[in-house]
Amino acid sequence: MKWLELQESPIKGYLSHSQIFKWMTCRLAFYYRYVQKIRTALPAKVILGLSYHNAMEASFKTKARDRWYNDIGPDAFVTDFDSAKTRTEITWDEPQAAVRAQGLALVGLYGTQIAPTVPMTDETRVEKRMDTEIGGVKVRGYIDLISDDHILVDHKTSGRRKKAAELQDDLQTTIYEYGMVKEGIPIAGRAWHSAVRLKKPVVEVLTAPPAADRFATLEQVVTGVDLDMRTGNFYPSGFPKNCG
Repeated sequence: MKWLELQESPIKGYLSHSQIFKWMTCRLAFYYRYVQKIRTALPAKVILGLSYHNAMEASFKTKARDRWYNDIGPDAFVTDFDSAKTRTEITWDEPQAAVRAQGLALVGLYGTQIAPTVPMTDETRVEKRMDTEIGGVKVRGYIDLISDDHILVDHKTSGRRKKAAELQDDLQTTIYEYGMVKEGIPIAGRAWHSAVRLKKPVVEVLTAPPAADRFATLEQVVTGVDLDMRTGNFYPSGFPKNCG
């Protein structure tokens, strides 16, 4: 593939965590997704994750308004999951009914085990848009939840149980925390609320302290990625695992 010589970033307006991470993972995959804008069919597990996130958003916005946890999550999940096929192409690499049932089980577990323990009275801090500059680079993201006790919460769905050490070095929540600090929003810590797609579904909370000690490194990463993008060198880094 011939290298493209660009005078400016191929991404207009702002970068997102997903774009930064994709660039760091495989530049060629970044090129296909964000420059050529090639869309591929989404696997079933991604549809489950998207519908799960939308169910969490609906549930916590309701909780913030009503001041108690009215578990509308299962209904919100079903509505979103069942309509997904009208919005995007899906590869059902797992039986549709089984994926749907698994997602419902995870949403139900979260609603009974975790959600009632999360203090939330401010609807504006559910799926909160964050616009910030990191080292002069404009970055946008959407924070799943900032609880009343100042915990930055990121909802995760995964096929394996995650480790707290992964959260400690997580790029996404560090970007979000950076934006919160610049906005003057207090932060007491970060958390992954992880829904794990096992034969027996599990939901669990992993926590980490604030990541302010990583901000200098974050600035170097984001400004370096932004500068790198202007080279137009979309070679298949991460070969072969991350560029398939």
